[in-house]
Amino acid sequence: MVLTLSRVLKFISGGAEGFLGIPVIGEAFIITTNFGALIIMFILHLMTLLIARNEGGSVIGSLIGMAASVVGYFDAFFGMLLHLAAGLTLLFNAFFREK
Repeated sequence: MVLTLSRVLKFISGGAEGFLGIPVIGEAFIITTNFGALIIMFILHLMTLLIARNEGGSVIGSLIGMAASVVGYFDAFFGMLLHLAAGLTLLFNAFFREK
């Protein structure tokens, strides 16, 4: 397994998304940071998306993560589901899908 920059960013953002997807803990963290965590995650996903696209990797996890950050601002439950989906997708892509 070759560690490219996009793969490292997918591991980092996938782990962070998994943390934010934990029902009570993730929501408490988001509220404690005054929704700043969602802004930081959106920016991290945007960076990951651009780098993965330039390296020819998968970008679907980053797109789901960006949607999770936007939806999570308005609806905690659907945001939590999207955070979990993004985390799983990003970690799967980081482990198995890179060329």
